[in-house]
Amino acid sequence: RSKQIESACFSGTAAFMEVRIQSVVVEFILNHVDVLFSSKLSSVIRDGAGV
Repeated sequence: RSKQIESACFSGTAAFMEVRIQSVVVEFILNHVDVLFSSKLSSVIRDGAGV
């Protein structure tokens, strides 16, 4: 969470936008959990990192 958004100078609209963005990110992760956390992706990342 952003301390700027939580400060008094920002309106409720800015706080709502932050919550909206967070919900979109969570929805993306939940919809793609099988791809993001698959062993195949992990091995591709390891191979690409030169480990």
